[in-house]
Amino acid sequence: MQYGNTVQHWRVGIEYGITWQSDTQADVTCKTYFCSIAWGYETGAIGTATVNGESASSGRINAYSPRGGTVNQLFATKTVRVNKSASGFNVPVSGVMQLVGGYHNGTSSTSANVWVPAINYKAPAAPTGLAVERVSDTSHKLTWQNVVSDSLHPVSGNIVKRLMDDGTTATTLYDSRATTNYDDGSTEAGHKYTYTVYSTGAGGTSGASSAVTVYTSPLAPSISAAKDTISSVMLTITKAPAYVDSYECQVTADAGKTWTDKTLIASGKNLRDTTPPAGTIKYRVRAVVDGIAGAWGESSTIVTICPPFAPSLGALNSAYATGSNVVITWTRNHLDGTAQSAAQVDVVKDGASLIHNISGTASSYTIANMANGAYQVRVRTKGKHADWGEWSSYASFTVTTAPSLSVYTPAKNGVIKMLPLDIAWTASDKTGIMAQSITIAKADGTVLYSGAPDKDSRRLSLDSDVGFTNNTNYVLTLTVSAGSTLSATATVPFSSSWQTPDAPIVDIEYTDGMAATIQVTAANTTPKAVRFDIVRIAPDGTRLTIGKDLTSGQQSIDRLPPLNVEYKYEVTAYAETDALLKLNVPTITKMDGVAFNFGPDAATAWIGKLNPSHSRDIEHNVTTYHLLNGSDMPTAWPTGETDISESYSFSIDSGDFARIDALARRYYECWVRDAYGNRSFGVVNFSTSRESVGWWKLSAKLTVCAWEEPVNG
Repeated sequence: MQYGNTVQHWRVGIEYGITWQSDTQADVTCKTYFCSIAWGYETGAIGTATVNGESASSGRINAYSPRGGTVNQLFATKTVRVNKSASGFNVPVSGVMQLVGGYHNGTSSTSANVWVPAINYKAPAAPTGLAVERVSDTSHKLTWQNVVSDSLHPVSGNIVKRLMDDGTTATTLYDSRATTNYDDGSTEAGHKYTYTVYSTGAGGTSGASSAVTVYTSPLAPSISAAKDTISSVMLTITKAPAYVDSYECQVTADAGKTWTDKTLIASGKNLRDTTPPAGTIKYRVRAVVDGIAGAWGESSTIVTICPPFAPSLGALNSAYATGSNVVITWTRNHLDGTAQSAAQVDVVKDGASLIHNISGTASSYTIANMANGAYQVRVRTKGKHADWGEWSSYASFTVTTAPSLSVYTPAKNGVIKMLPLDIAWTASDKTGIMAQSITIAKADGTVLYSGAPDKDSRRLSLDSDVGFTNNTNYVLTLTVSAGSTLSATATVPFSSSWQTPDAPIVDIEYTDGMAATIQVTAANTTPKAVRFDIVRIAPDGTRLTIGKDLTSGQQSIDRLPPLNVEYKYEVTAYAETDALLKLNVPTITKMDGVAFNFGPDAATAWIGKLNPSHSRDIEHNVTTYHLLNGSDMPTAWPTGETDISESYSFSIDSGDFARIDALARRYYECWVRDAYGNRSFGVVNFSTSRESVGWWKLSAKLTVCAWEEPVNG
């Protein structure tokens, strides 16, 4: 009950709402009441009820309430039927009471709204007549009819769904305004597609239409082909397309230039051809589904049973020595893959043919103890086919007497006492000696010499430059080749054993400039040394040749030996036989001071001795950057370059001052050797200052460069 304004001890009250409705209509009712408030009334009154602008009045009737009573007395009722719309709306209602009997006269009113819901739409019916037209593997056209809309079942749109293969989740292709067709351009070969269509409207989505299914062309199958029996071929579908109604097959015997239709006997995934063509053949198969032929899948080539091709003969020499056993080999050429069941070898000597029959799979035949003559051989084979295969081409060779060869120097297992090594031999052949080769190797196979003397030469001399060493075993191999192409080889083992010279006398003297003069004198014994090599070995093992091929009594000069540290001179003495002796002579170049050497051969030297001092600076070339790494200090990046400088100072008198001044003007580079065995090379700068009458202070700064040896010789 909704109440209006109060007049004295009464007011109006209304009851309102929907008292009936269907999917499309509703009855809205309003009831108007006289409501006393603990007071007695008996007087004339008029009540009015209004719904959506339409009113009903009670006319003047008596309003009654007992003394002190509170009553709700119905005066008027109004019901209006309204039509629902697409959306809900409010219907206004109101009630008015008037007391007109002269006691507590007045008017009380109230109003409200009744909400009428929208039409209760229903889902439309499913579309009918769904059909699909195949355009290509990638294009399909769908058409259908929508059920005619009515007020309760409006149709405003459609949904098209597609299920691929045997999947369970459909793909929505279209969901928009109502239409009667759709083009699907997203299909692919090798699939099955099932389509359904739905109608949509204000009442929801319809059920699915009847489904339609379409197939695209099957993918190419994978097939293997193999001979099933001698006279049939079995094709096996190793990978079949997803959807197949049947298979079509073709065969080619000309490498695919032409294909011929074949009807095969099907058994599961196997297809048998009981009448395959002969030769090298290939099959192709395609699947058919719903009348649509797919892509071809090709087999590998196979060879059906047929006579063999000509075999390939193994390599033969052009000539063999009298009495040789010649092995004829061949490789069968059976295109049908069958094993060799027999072979024939045709041997023709000086025009006369003799055929040798071979049973089974053997692929070689030996002609034993062959006599001199001209030969030709050929081979043919047989497989499962009844016919012999083709003959191979002839291979020709001759059998003749081999060349003769004899080495008489050095003797077999002989010992050579000196060099050079003289090699002498005899060789002859009725077809002439056409080429010769000689190798000399150590017992471990290391080859010292390999050469080809002139075909008419029968002597060779080899000296020490070959690399002969004492007390070593060697093997001489001499091969001669004749005009017949036959060859003969002689192998001669021998060894070396010669005496080495005695140790020479080595004298070492030092110049004022701290250069070493080395003189080597041969010992007066046999065998006598005839030449010498001298090598300086520094403390760090570095080697430098000081003199080479010196005769007895000759001198060599070492301009830059290290100072005050022990080093060695290695002297190698060679006898006339090239036998050698190595002698290590330790020595020390003693001096207090620093040696400076100038000139390309370091022959000019000055020694600083008085009040020496020395310092050394090493500077790395780096670039620094301030990086955003949380530190306010820079980060260094090296360039890989290093600068080293050395500084020296001495006291010098007027004579040294004049000499240093002249050297500083003439040379910008020098070598420096300090008293501790260190040696440096680089660019030098000198400066002088007077200390007292006749005395000077000399400062030298050396910018160290890469070491260079002075010119020697």
